Amino acid sequence: MKYKRKLTPATTFDFAAMETWLSDMAEDGWIPVDFRGGKVKFRQDEPQKRIFRIAIPDFYNDTPSEKQKEAYRQLGWEYLCGYRCKGYLLANLTEHPDEPYIDPEVQKKNIDALYREERYLYLVGVILFPLLFIGMGLLGWRDLGQHIIDHAWFSDLLMPILFFCLAVYYFYELRLLKKLKTELEQGNPVEHEKDYTRKLELSKISNLISTAANVLVILVLVFEIFSISTKGEPTERPSASVSPLPYVPLENVSGDSGIETRVYAEPTFFAPLLLQTTARGDSSWMTTTLLEVRPSFLTEQAFLTLGANGTFPDAFLPSTAKKALVLSSDSFDEGYFYQETSEMHRQMLTLRKGNRLLIVRYHGENRLVDSLSAFLPLLEQDYTIQE
Repeated sequence: MKYKRKLTPATTFDFAAMETWLSDMAEDGWIPVDFRGGKVKFRQDEPQKRIFRIAIPDFYNDTPSEKQKEAYRQLGWEYLCGYRCKGYLLANLTEHPDEPYIDPEVQKKNIDALYREERYLYLVGVILFPLLFIGMGLLGWRDLGQHIIDHAWFSDLLMPILFFCLAVYYFYELRLLKKLKTELEQGNPVEHEKDYTRKLELSKISNLISTAANVLVILVLVFEIFSISTKGEPTERPSASVSPLPYVPLENVSGDSGIETRVYAEPTFFAPLLLQTTARGDSSWMTTTLLEVRPSFLTEQAFLTLGANGTFPDAFLPSTAKKALVLSSDSFDEGYFYQETSEMHRQMLTLRKGNRLLIVRYHGENRLVDSLSAFLPLLEQDYTIQE
């Protein structure tokens, strides 16, 4: 026996278009046997003229009871399969069969119950998902500084965009169901025939967009997993030409002349100015990171997570560092100095002035804070990235 699956041309609650499409499929010799998601499974049979109805019961179960099936059979209807966990798909070979709903009041009551249930689920989803996004944002607030530097704005916006599209789609579905409910309340007969050709074209486009979106989500997840798995590994950054150079010569701090100096610029969504300069000498190295935070109200939290708590990525953990030395000066708004307690001689200087942040990581024997005056001009200078 041959089977095939086809995408539906209409949405769940566009009953008339769906019933018309199923009748046309039956005339081509395809009878539905499974109707759950966006694809319907068909069994090949003899081409036949069939009338289809989507019946909404008082209470949906995976399959109707034998008593229900018998009631449908007495009216000339054959139960085929469930309809997207909402109702039952029925078929009749009679050209003008009696409707499966003998009492219009029962039909109206069942549709009204389904509408109230779907509206409740929609409202719950619309409330819970934004709360979920807000909650996830608050959980990530403590990592705001690193988030600003390595901000993947596209992946962050992807989920809200997808949620918005789903919300619009289900709102449209809800409107269709409400329209059907209103027609029944006004005593109008339910429509069972409707042209679906235009909807079929729109469905193909929407399914193409949906497939592309799913692929995009998978690629983003793979990229995120790859980024996490390779985190901490040294990566080559492209050098940039910056005027003036946001850099204090290594010999000014440790007396060790730099044998390698690299600078790169990497503006991000929240940091239009983000420069990092790395210098290495024979027995010391120093990395200087300078960035501006936009919008300005994020600055203090970004400063806290990037350096004020001593947890700047790839620096050192607070447990291996001396308590922060709080720095004060008219030249900056906040300042902290950390020095590791181990013999690795790693230190970190963090300064903030306005929405500009300076984080200096240093490995050497001299105290970084003793050369503080050499770093203050970096907070004042205007930088231009050369093409």
